[in-house]
Amino acid sequence: MDVCSRRILGYSVADSLRAEHALSALQMALTLRGVSDYHQTLIHHSDRGSQYIANDYTDTLDEYGIRCSMCNDVLENAHCERVNGTIKNQYLTYWQKDIHSEAHLHGFVARAVKTYNDERLHSSLGMTPRAYEAQLATVSDNQRPQFRIYTIAGNQERPDNQLALQWSR
Repeated sequence: MDVCSRRILGYSVADSLRAEHALSALQMALTLRGVSDYHQTLIHHSDRGSQYIANDYTDTLDEYGIRCSMCNDVLENAHCERVNGTIKNQYLTYWQKDIHSEAHLHGFVARAVKTYNDERLHSSLGMTPRAYEAQLATVSDNQRPQFRIYTIAGNQERPDNQLALQWSR
């Protein structure tokens, strides 16, 4: 998920948390963006799950020049936890009576992601994630909104740990 635009870029449906599934989602996102080297300007943030610390996964991040960040507290990964909850609880739960196999599940997850990215207005953006990205693409980098992401240390906000990030194409 692109934290600025809230767009889901890659996903995988699997019966385990093995690294190969997370790597599949990462590859989907990398292919979608089409950038071969981010020159350490992109931060990939995740929890400390074994799938995200696997050599194949971190080697791929290194290969694309992506900086790796891992949280110590679940609250530090709130954006992704929230979107996962939205997909599961607002889409898949509603459609569960129609999901009869893993193949059906794959199709419904793809449908949920498309709806989330292209049809549903995101409350913090006032438009869909894809429309927000299209709008950002029309303005220069210095005109794009900046936002701050705070880390949690000892359950206290730490402004000295803040990162000012900008969305980039």
